[in-house]
Order: sequence, then C-alpha cells, then structure tokens
Amino acid sequence: MEVKQTNDEKWLVTFADLMSLLFALFVLINSFSEVDADSFKKNAGPMSQAFNGSVKESDITYTGKKKKPKVVEKEIELTKLNIKNKAPTDPYLLLVEQTKLLKILKVKLKSEIKTKKWIVAVRDGSIFISMPGDTVFLSGSAQLTNAVKKSLDRMILVFSQARGSIEIIGHTDDVPIATSRFPSNWVLSSARASSVATYLLSKSRIKKSRMSVVGRADTQPVSKNKEENRRIEIKVM
Repeated sequence: MEVKQTNDEKWLVTFADLMSLLFALFVLINSFSEVDADSFKKNAGPMSQAFNGSVKESDITYTGKKKKPKVVEKEIELTKLNIKNKAPTDPYLLLVEQTKLLKILKVKLKSEIKTKKWIVAVRDGSIFISMPGDTVFLSGSAQLTNAVKKSLDRMILVFSQARGSIEIIGHTDDVPIATSRFPSNWVLSSARASSVATYLLSKSRIKKSRMSVVGRADTQPVSKNKEENRRIEIKVM
C-alpha cells in the first residue's frame, strides 16, 4: 500500500513572522544607539502613547549623552555662569560651577599671575588665590597698594556671583616685628587679612556672614625664601 507524504509547511508562516519581528527589533535598537535627548523625547512620546496610553512629552526624561553643540570661543564672562539662587547638591554640578569660576578668575587676573607670581588654583576642594605680600601691602604695614585695589575690584565681580564662604588668611615671615601698631607677627598677619576683607566688603554686596579672617603669622611657611612666606591667601570654599 502506497503511503502519501504530505508537505505540511505551515510552520514557515510563524517562522517568517518571527524573523520579521526580530529584524524590526534590531533596526529599532540601532536607531536608538546614537540618540540625543531632543530626538529621544520626540520619538518616545508617540511610542509610549501607543503602548501605554496617554503620556506627556514633559514626563519623559533622558540621561544619556547629548549632541555637542558647536561652540564659538569667546571671552569668558560672568553671564555664562548661569548661577541659580539655590546651590546644586550634585558633586559633578558643583565641580562644573567651580571650574567656570576658576577660569574666569584666571582671565581676570591674567596680568597678576604672569608678572606678580599670583597663584590661582583649586586646592582641597576650594578655589585658592595666593598673593605675595609685597604685591598687596606697603612694607611693614597693612595698607593696601593702589595696584592691588584694582585687582581686588576684578575679583569682587566673581566673588559676588560665587557661593560658599570666603576665608582671608594672612601670613608673615619669621622675622620678628615689634612696633606700636604691630607688636607681633600675629597682629600684623591678622591686620593684613582684615584689610583685604574690609575692602572687599566695602566695594561689594557680599554678605559679612560669608567672610572670615585668619592670621597665621609665620606658622605655615611655604619656602625658605622669606618673601614667598609673606603672603595673603583667599579661599572660596
């Protein structure tokens, strides 16, 4: 008896549907591999609405990378800080803000850094400005020179926009001083730091509660050179 062989290939229909779906899936994955935030929000809205119902575009967030806009290099200005009233709590945002302030200070104090050996940097999480004493005060006094007043005026613009406390620290060398006004290096270093703080407060709207003054005398030398140890430091913390 001859047995008839049936050619049952209905499974091919299901297999073809599966391959089509997989192809569509890979195309979709590839299209999202280099997506930016704007296009993601535009495309995600209709897709979410189709699968999950009504979804607003404003409810969709994307934390991936954004397309880098073409940047035209211009002179750094304070308006680029875009500082809000409330300080950011995210460490990355704080670092970005600190970096912007540092760049602006370096531009504002470019001449002092180059010719007067001023130091503008970040140390221990604070913006740090170190000024040799001879470029700030008259010899043996706490009186600011006219030149440094102009430099402080440029710093005021930045300090007014920054957040955090501002600490003024005075340092002297180890040569003893004993005058009627400055009976010790402690008094001299404190008076010099106070002079800087007083000038900054008188020329700006910086709150007094943000400012503090410290006199270190000769307790924290940085060099065997006495001139380098006579200095004023400003820390924006």
